[in-house]
Amino acid sequence: MDGLDIFNVYIMGSIEMLTVFHFFTRFLKKKVKFIYYILFAFLGMTIMMFFPTGSIMELLVYVLLLMAGGFFICRTYNIFVGLYAVVMIEIMHLCYGVFNSISCILSPLFFQENPKAVSVLFMVMSIISVVGLLLLFLLKGERAQKIVFYFMALLGMFIAWMTATGYATNQIKEQMISWGFGALAVVAVLVRLCGKSKNAALAAKLLAAASVVLGMVALFIG
Repeated sequence: MDGLDIFNVYIMGSIEMLTVFHFFTRFLKKKVKFIYYILFAFLGMTIMMFFPTGSIMELLVYVLLLMAGGFFICRTYNIFVGLYAVVMIEIMHLCYGVFNSISCILSPLFFQENPKAVSVLFMVMSIISVVGLLLLFLLKGERAQKIVFYFMALLGMFIAWMTATGYATNQIKEQMISWGFGALAVVAVLVRLCGKSKNAALAAKLLAAASVVLGMVALFIG
């Protein structure tokens, strides 16, 4: 298992666990301490290692893990725990499938067969990034700020994917750095969702901005 595989399995797997568990607790209308997120992700990743990826057993165990989190962490004892667990897993798999399909379509289009499209795309993304960064810190309305924030976070993740998949398979270090910049955007979203104070909102904005800026720099250098 090389560095990229380790990143995809453990780092991205943990982020997936944290994200699914967060929205699961939101469905149950429960507030959970951050330490329980870490505990759930650690135990989840440890248990899932024993089951083949993409198998029915993995899906079943994932549902049971969420249900256990609903019972023992959220202290919710009703039929909706199982229902919400199944729904969350299905949404996660749907998003994963859509992302993989888009990746398969865009990767050869932009990085192998059409280098001119990369230049045009880079210029467009640079303009979008600059405008987005300005709006991120200058807009006053809370709703508008949220829209721009989540857009910039998604942009940071997309830039990280573009940069990482643009490197050769043996350039593990460069790929890891690029994915790290994308992980900043994921952390920004988690901080925004879990934190309710103005300082948390500001920290989330700074992390999202850093993800976009560093990602664009890496994309330009690469």
